[in-house]
Amino acid sequence: MINLGMDLRCSIRTLTGNPGFSVMTILMLALGIGACTAIFTVVNAVLLRPLPYPDSKSLVQLWELSDKGRVMRLPEANFLDWKAQSRSFDGMAVFGGGVQPIAGGTETLRARVTQVSQGFFDILRVPAMIGTTFRPDHLRADAVPAIVVSYGLWRRVLGGGADLAGKTLTLEGKTYPVVGVMPAGFNFPSGTDAWRPRETSDFPVMPSRSAHNWSVIARLKPGVLPEAASSEVNGIARRIHDSYSNVTAVGGVAIPLKGQLTESVDVVLPVLLAAVAVLLLIACANASNLILVRITGRQQEMAVRTAWERADSRWRGCCCVRRCY
Repeated sequence: MINLGMDLRCSIRTLTGNPGFSVMTILMLALGIGACTAIFTVVNAVLLRPLPYPDSKSLVQLWELSDKGRVMRLPEANFLDWKAQSRSFDGMAVFGGGVQPIAGGTETLRARVTQVSQGFFDILRVPAMIGTTFRPDHLRADAVPAIVVSYGLWRRVLGGGADLAGKTLTLEGKTYPVVGVMPAGFNFPSGTDAWRPRETSDFPVMPSRSAHNWSVIARLKPGVLPEAASSEVNGIARRIHDSYSNVTAVGGVAIPLKGQLTESVDVVLPVLLAAVAVLLLIACANASNLILVRITGRQQEMAVRTAWERADSRWRGCCCVRRCY
């Protein structure tokens, strides 16, 4: 401990004796470590950490494929056939929507409203924080329209009260009772402020099999791999293509939800992480070079000190003598 204390005092004296050198070395190391830490935090959150849904590895998005291999949304008529004929999924639901004006609560604003079909929240396995998600009686065509809101909309427009009784929102001239509030971390599809049932929409199911309007999310049954699910929906899509003259899709595919959400960054982020790792190595190398140059410049001083210590070795046991001057 005595040697450690003397070494620490020597180090502090060395750093304060040449502040320019000390500041430059610390800044270089801080830049490299800070950049590397920041990028790794992003990579961990986006690529390494699982999605915030129970058993998220079994979540997939379903797409139709064009004759050129391009993914497309599904027509609702095709979705209904996929849902009826497939055996690989525990649940399958459509979702889609856009920005619309919402009135009610404390203000009127433009919000992103997503229509979802039966089983949407059950597939994601995320319960409402307050109230409930859509029950079967909310999904009948003759049911009173209901709406589930995000945590942010609940705080901003509805005042954040725990009692939802009497809370309503007006959308497209219709009044929707608020039946549930989703947790703060729930954000699917991204940016959604409110969800309403597809089954109570004023627009009936379109018979067209070329209107690619709906995104589809599904949960695989235990033990079913995405490749097997892709093979099944691809076969269903091909049968639909052969049975109807106006079908533009020639196949289908199931893509894991995490891969779907990170598709645009799953190559860029690892490359960026490697780049900042190289930056950290360069910063360490530069700091080492600075220290080496400084040590080289102090060779004569070190030689004198070594000679002095050897000459006065008989005083090394004295508490008044210090190793660093």
